[in-house]
Amino acid sequence: MQRSIAENIKFIHADECVFTFNTFINRSWYKKDGNIEVYDKKVKVTTHAMLAGISEDEGFEAYVIHPRSIKTE
Repeated sequence: MQRSIAENIKFIHADECVFTFNTFINRSWYKKDGNIEVYDKKVKVTTHAMLAGISEDEGFEAYVIHPRSIKTE
């Protein structure tokens, strides 16, 4: 860690998230005391994965969106 600071090496923390129909249902917002209404036939949510990198000095560095779930390391 000290060597990387001395050599001005930036650390970028990476993480991934996946958006599916289930996350659409579980994370949808609606008014207090209301109910969410979703018509399955009208909503077509395709699975997408997003990889993002965040650094301490710049914050959001970069991202990439993948059209499906990512199954590799």
